[in-house]
Amino acid sequence: MRFPTSFGTAGLGLACAALAAASPLITQASRQLKDSDIKKVASTLGDYFEAIAEGKGMLEAEADFYEEVNKVNEKKLKDGDLLALTADVNQAIYMSNGYERKAPKRANGSVIEKSYKTSRVQSGSVDYAVWTPAKYKPKDGPFALIITIPEEGKSPENHVKENYIDGGLLDATVIAAPKMPGETDAWLERDGLGSVLITLRDITDVYAIDVERIFIGGRGKGGEAALKIANMFPDRFAGAFCWAGDGGAEVAAENLTHVPVLILGGGSNATALLERAKAADLENVTLDPAGGQDAIISWMADKRRTNYPDKFTIVPGEMFPTRAYWAQFAPTDDMANTRLEAEVNRETNTITLTGKGVTECTLYFSDGFVDLSKPVTVIANGAEPVVDTFERSPSVFLQLLKDSKSDAARYYVASKQYTLPIVATESDK
Repeated sequence: MRFPTSFGTAGLGLACAALAAASPLITQASRQLKDSDIKKVASTLGDYFEAIAEGKGMLEAEADFYEEVNKVNEKKLKDGDLLALTADVNQAIYMSNGYERKAPKRANGSVIEKSYKTSRVQSGSVDYAVWTPAKYKPKDGPFALIITIPEEGKSPENHVKENYIDGGLLDATVIAAPKMPGETDAWLERDGLGSVLITLRDITDVYAIDVERIFIGGRGKGGEAALKIANMFPDRFAGAFCWAGDGGAEVAAENLTHVPVLILGGGSNATALLERAKAADLENVTLDPAGGQDAIISWMADKRRTNYPDKFTIVPGEMFPTRAYWAQFAPTDDMANTRLEAEVNRETNTITLTGKGVTECTLYFSDGFVDLSKPVTVIANGAEPVVDTFERSPSVFLQLLKDSKSDAARYYVASKQYTLPIVATESDK
């Protein structure tokens, strides 16, 4: 267990400074190419997504992307493979967004209300309030992002204005609050989840956001919902917090193995989540009964998303999660008794899958966690090892990026579905 730390003014200043230290998304030390080397790759990638948005020219844009990748492979890498260089490709994805062009002309340093039209929610639009730092410039990014769910009955605008007031936090962080639908019971259904996820997608499309520093939280019922959403989509967030609420109910601690959790206030649900985490040998849940905004800032300072964990577990609820990180399975008829454990041994290039109630699992591959220049071995429920050799496919790369399975810090270039034989357990006999 990580115990809350008391921060004085000096400690809080250091925490805010850490949030503000928005260095380039990928440091040059971890890269083999310069931005100028991948500029045209990034440009054609941006053109591809513009073609998708416009519904025309996609094949031409895709061909242009392949051509630029091949040029880099031949001229800069001497017949190497750009898609193997995770740091450089991540940077190309980030550059492709064209944040300088999308930068809002006004309203920096204030909370504004925005609306995104979509058929994915019943109302036809997702409304949210967003704070942008007063001196926001994309070239100074990327910036941390907080998706914060308001307490019941509070408008998104007032929620942000009244609760996020620290100058250091506001200078370094984009803060967005979605308007949640109706009663709190609907917040975890289609329209509620849609409001949160579409807000997240729109913000990261328009603003220069560091996808490794996206946090989800909220106050009261909003904070409780935030923990449940992090439980459903654990690979999206660097951390999750509940402020002035009793978060933790209906949250599987194992899903949040790589997602730090902070609960300010709390009660029996929060205590129970902490106990479940301890029982699973996890130390990622922090309870701070008296903490406030200062505690959130200090807690956020050193947190970054885990992109390619060596080991993780998926414990589905009624709907989600059925995918996390580099593994996915289809919903089952008995979700309550379904789980999947995935583990990679990077030294031997071996993946081990252990599933209950799961008969098929799709794996997404990247040089971020296996070496695709070598054969990859997959062992599913103790069956005979399956050995495959994968090509890094530009078309798979584009498709998974389009499907939001990849982003500017984690991408995949191959996939395959594996069968998990049914293994009887003692409880089944």
